[in-house]
Amino acid sequence: MSKYDITGQTFGYLTVLRRDESSIGQRNSKWFCQCRCEKVTSVARCSLVSGHTVSCGCKIYESHNRTHGMTGTRIHSIWAAMNNRCRNGHAKSKTYTERGITVCEEWQNDFMAFYSWAMDNGYSDNLTIDRIDNDNGYSPDNCRWITIEAQQANKSNTVKILYNGKERCLRTVCEELNFPYKTAHRRYQRMSRRGESITSEKLFEPIHTEKISFRFRHP
Repeated sequence: MSKYDITGQTFGYLTVLRRDESSIGQRNSKWFCQCRCEKVTSVARCSLVSGHTVSCGCKIYESHNRTHGMTGTRIHSIWAAMNNRCRNGHAKSKTYTERGITVCEEWQNDFMAFYSWAMDNGYSDNLTIDRIDNDNGYSPDNCRWITIEAQQANKSNTVKILYNGKERCLRTVCEELNFPYKTAHRRYQRMSRRGESITSEKLFEPIHTEKISFRFRHP
């Protein structure tokens, strides 16, 4: 076995599985390693031997979780969800990863850096994080705290209606009125197809629970 073969060796949380063939011929070889959290990642040999890389990144999260004591809080959940959306590639986060939406390095590896920014920039439990430019990632200069309604209104597929003289998000108004969104949205689509004037009176008129089929009606 070559002295450069590190298969089977353990470095911190990482156990070397095999060489990454994509690095063959390169001066700095890479090796596939399985982390203690079971994630497999490719790491440069020099980073492993020098001790610069000792995990897939999970050790950083563990370290911060032990020191800040805020795991489980709302703001920590926002930070964790933000990172998960942009790095795990699962079905729900595919839209983010395919578009190249990332979390800046400052926030990605340091919850307290994110927490400090949040506290200095108007964080409140009734607000949600929003990217100012939807085509760019999460970073201090591209994020803000806004209401859920405002965030919904910013989405390109959000249905907006005129309600009490103001342009409002249809879903939000339905929530306020405790009115079924699917019913209101179906009515909205029907009126749009027919070219009818869309009014809140028509959208939210009472639902008739007893409907008589046409063929059973008396002439």
